[in-house]
Amino acid sequence: SVKADLFHSRVITPLIKGVTGTGITLAQFGEYAAARHALDVNANMRANGMAGTAERPIDSGLSDAEANRIIDSMRQHRNFKKIEAYRIRLVSIGKKNLQMMRRTGLISESEFNEMYNEYENYIPFWNAFDDVSREENAGGEQFFVPHHILKQRTGRDADSLAGDEAFFADRVAAMADQRYRVIRKAEQNTALQRLLSLADKVDDNGLFEILDNVPTKMVPGSNGKPRRVPDMEAVRSDKTILRVKVGGEDVFLRVKNPTLADAIRKSNDSMTGVARQLFALASSYTSMKRFFSTQFGNPEF
Repeated sequence: SVKADLFHSRVITPLIKGVTGTGITLAQFGEYAAARHALDVNANMRANGMAGTAERPIDSGLSDAEANRIIDSMRQHRNFKKIEAYRIRLVSIGKKNLQMMRRTGLISESEFNEMYNEYENYIPFWNAFDDVSREENAGGEQFFVPHHILKQRTGRDADSLAGDEAFFADRVAAMADQRYRVIRKAEQNTALQRLLSLADKVDDNGLFEILDNVPTKMVPGSNGKPRRVPDMEAVRSDKTILRVKVGGEDVFLRVKNPTLADAIRKSNDSMTGVARQLFALASSYTSMKRFFSTQFGNPEF
């Protein structure tokens, strides 16, 4: 999208050039940024009883001792002030991602406050095992790695990320990738929110239905306690159901006309077609009824 292209050219490219211009590699920069975030994650894990045992400690991937060693070493660099400024710039991208998610309803106010306040130095750690994390986040954005995954993974014992240059070198790209996905999800959700708000206006045509019950499953929560979430695999198998995020909460809208459901899904990928027409018709109940009736063959107009 245009927004993603502008973000890459105006933010990510200058950031990469700036970092490498200080005389360090992206791997060294990512290691330093990860070490700062690791201290916050480790503190949160200890507070939630997720730090393992003395015999087998579990941490973010960098222990406090290793993280502090990395930080102390970087502080000796002649260009440390510039490096720290670039790290703060990287962290600010993550904070903007959170703000975009909250503003468009993709996360709740409480989720925003937790991430914004508890993880002051946040950078993405999720993509070391994104397939697992994506599923356990129940379709949400991967801002954090659920603690039970850290606890269960054999490769997440203390200091399991120490010396992982490939992981550290990828931190800027991971933050950029998160922004691209936030932009896409925010645009899609905005269109779906508008469709949801208009559903009652065309409900007498029998085209839409807000679902009170969808298939669910139990997953461990961020604090390790089980929580019930929508079974997104089951939901996705029904192509007539659309998930809309409102204030971070899931609302499921069934489009009873399969042709209309298919058209909305296709247009939702690029914010064109039906979604764009929905915006144009939003102010007129009569024209909207005519649009749905003529396009999708409802005889009761």
